Amino acid sequence: MVKLTAVPNANFEFDYWTGACSGSSPVCSLTMNSPLSATAHFSVLENWVTLYPGKSPPLREDAAMAYDTLHRYSVMFGGIEGTPGQNAAVLGDTWIWDGVTWTRQTVTKGPSARWGAMMAWDAANGQIVMFGGRQNGKNAAEAGLADTWVWDAANNEWVQKSATGPARFEGSLAYDPNSRMVILFGGATGTTTLGDTWGWNGAAWTRLNPARSPNPRASAGMAFHAATNRMVLFGGSATVQPSGLEQLPFGDTWEWDGVTWTARTPALRPPTLFTPTLVYNSSTQETTLFEALNFTGATQQTWVWDGSQWFQKTPANSPASRDRHSLVYDSARNEVVLFGGIDILNATPFNDTWVYLAPVVSLVPQTPALTRNGANYQVTIPLANTGNVPATNVTLNTVSLGNATANNPVSAGTINRGDTGSISVSLPVAVAGPPGTHGAVSFQGTFNADGVTGIPWTASFPVTFP
Repeated sequence: MVKLTAVPNANFEFDYWTGACSGSSPVCSLTMNSPLSATAHFSVLENWVTLYPGKSPPLREDAAMAYDTLHRYSVMFGGIEGTPGQNAAVLGDTWIWDGVTWTRQTVTKGPSARWGAMMAWDAANGQIVMFGGRQNGKNAAEAGLADTWVWDAANNEWVQKSATGPARFEGSLAYDPNSRMVILFGGATGTTTLGDTWGWNGAAWTRLNPARSPNPRASAGMAFHAATNRMVLFGGSATVQPSGLEQLPFGDTWEWDGVTWTARTPALRPPTLFTPTLVYNSSTQETTLFEALNFTGATQQTWVWDGSQWFQKTPANSPASRDRHSLVYDSARNEVVLFGGIDILNATPFNDTWVYLAPVVSLVPQTPALTRNGANYQVTIPLANTGNVPATNVTLNTVSLGNATANNPVSAGTINRGDTGSISVSLPVAVAGPPGTHGAVSFQGTFNADGVTGIPWTASFPVTFP
């Protein structure tokens, strides 16, 4: 009997075995009656991190969102606020996420308010394209919309490209570089789910006729997996209720090669999911899936597809359980971005922003400023967040200036990634040292980041007392 243990290096995690070993347990026992081989698969350790933008869109779910590769930002349109089928408010606003904050766009003309629309980056034409959706927030058993719009980034407005198309909502949309078309699969119109495949060439929709297709469904997750040069599709719902909620979830995996669909049967796979969201992460060469389970109250799950297998991730933090959220991959910042969604069981919509990334925690003290105000010296220490996650509860616990020491904690609150915050403390001139002499100032503090609390920061600088 031989026991193998998969041990990841720092900043990596074990995913699964192939060969003579199988499954996702890091320990595998083999009986060696003949030569055997087993391969342990590892990936970069990533985590979900909540962000604190200065401004956010209102609560919503079922918004359309896509990442603009040329302009390095994400565009989001519409959605609904409230529970589908219960007179939810249908939205028609446009927002841009630049990696730091959300900005509402002033659009003079554009699509009607809608939810369940489909949006993708059309690389061949260098623009974001949005198609279809539905308009009724109370009775969702209506025909889907059939209009096609593109985002004119130069003029910050929507331009209608076509008024006719394969009407639907909750379809799956992603760009296929093999055909240089945006591929549309499935969706629903009224309570009828669809199983057809279409291509958008920048001017018109063309129905494609693959030899084989997935079963009709709405709300399947789909993304182009560049590492295998195939589109991957997972899950979705076989039926849609008049309220707009899905029923009978799928748990199958399909690939589109530009000509036809092929079913994949990986040994591991996510559970059946109504509304999974998929995006391709070019930095890890994996497709990321995030979703909660079947409206049963089970916790949210993160999975990745590596081109041949699904494996579940176990991040230390995750967004609250939800579905109907918006998910994109921001290639400029190497992170998956999630916005909004709804906890359908508790009728709780969200407007929070999360990123899934390989965290870099870095809070760097900068040269302090020292001034004199009467009988006191004022010491201000800037702190630059040079990492890719927010630093929260940033606190200065102790500062020593010459012979004076202050031990009363002072908080700078949250310092967002890319920002610089500061903390100021007063110390008596009579204790610290006389003006014109030389000394030192030292700082000790803590902050929280990436789910870790009490991370220490320290700094010491020479100063001349003013």
